[in-house]
Amino acid sequence: MLADAPAPFFILQPAFAPYNRLSWIVPLYDKLVQVDGVFDGPLVVLDANGAAHRAAVAGSVGDGRMKDLVASRQVTVGGPMKVRVRAHDVCFTATGSAASITRRLVGALRLPPDTYYLLVSYTSRRSTALPVFVDSGNGYPDATDRELRVAQAPATSILFLASTTPRRLELVVDPGNTLCIKRFDVVTLRAVS
Repeated sequence: MLADAPAPFFILQPAFAPYNRLSWIVPLYDKLVQVDGVFDGPLVVLDANGAAHRAAVAGSVGDGRMKDLVASRQVTVGGPMKVRVRAHDVCFTATGSAASITRRLVGALRLPPDTYYLLVSYTSRRSTALPVFVDSGNGYPDATDRELRVAQAPATSILFLASTTPRRLELVVDPGNTLCIKRFDVVTLRAVS
């Protein structure tokens, strides 16, 4: 599985963003390569020369254990949502439309600009794609092209945030779905040899 990011400049220059993302380019060449989404194998990143390398988490913005995030009020809910704290995770059930989970990134003002990803470990009632809105300091955009793909089983998913300075994230949960989240991390990746 390939981590989404801007393509190396010699493939498509940054001036063409967002069309220079690997998630736009790679399917044109090979529809079988998964870019972001539900983990189904090792994660790889591309270097500046376009070579693939296994990826590992380089750093995390705080501790992403959902129970701790809810207890410290770094995670809040909006709209019609039932919340149930369990031993190892927190279950969010959307009982109507416009239900969302918001994570405030504590210390985000001191974060260096970088390539950030949302990394979520969860169990979902059904497979779906959940819209993710990213506030980079100017509020949430009116629309988003970022969707976290989730599986109907215990799994982990990753999503390129397309923001070098995330401050808050809003994950919209579809009505009737229950998402039990163990970890809700914002991370950076590094290539490992």
